[in-house]
Amino acid sequence: MQIFEIPGKIRVDWNEEVKAVIDTWSSYFVILEEFIEAVLVKVVEFAKARGVKSWIVDSSQANGVFEQELIFR
Repeated sequence: MQIFEIPGKIRVDWNEEVKAVIDTWSSYFVILEEFIEAVLVKVVEFAKARGVKSWIVDSSQANGVFEQELIFR
């Protein structure tokens, strides 16, 4: 089940069977506000409400780099 998406950058899915959040990154060219909205607000709230057991990040197809403000926040 899809939780959230920033088209062309990240798709976040939920796997109920194993209670896992799965981030699939296609581009790291996101701004701080996008990252906060996608990961730190919507997905964390969703995951906490469902008793998340793991958070899987697939960056095997991602390009680019995070902005410095995102890395050192």
